[in-house]
Amino acid sequence: MWRFCNCCHKIRKKIDFLKQYGADEVIDTSKNNFSKKILNITNNTGLRAVYDPIGNPFYKQYLDVLQTGSIIFHFGLLSGESIKVDLSKHVRKDSYLLPYSMFNYVNNESSVTRGVNYITTKINEGIFRPKIDKVFSFEETIAAYNYMMEYDVIGKIVVQLNK
Repeated sequence: MWRFCNCCHKIRKKIDFLKQYGADEVIDTSKNNFSKKILNITNNTGLRAVYDPIGNPFYKQYLDVLQTGSIIFHFGLLSGESIKVDLSKHVRKDSYLLPYSMFNYVNNESSVTRGVNYITTKINEGIFRPKIDKVFSFEETIAAYNYMMEYDVIGKIVVQLNK
């Protein structure tokens, strides 16, 4: 199985980090060779699954290199614009586009509890290995947001709640 991470911002700083955390390949999606690199890395078989937190224009870059029967998990709009679905390409590849939003689940207490329990279990089992970049107090929430907006973060930003 191939695992890929894409990275546009300050890629040189992040390549070693991403490989340390399990990425077999890191592709700079800001360059125009994305589709060619995917086909080269996969021996021309293309992508079976895509986890897309970006949307447009990233969505357009991988459509032509999907395998037949592939699945796209679309779970974010980091680009700031909604994707424009190319239905014809999905039909030709018999691919599935599965949109996801956490906002569909956070209002349901049992969903939140199941999610927190699942993540906690996987962390305790060593399967999930979160990398903490920086910890802020609750009073520093604005500073945490500003830090996140610098796009130079490697790992998670934690805001500790007062108890």
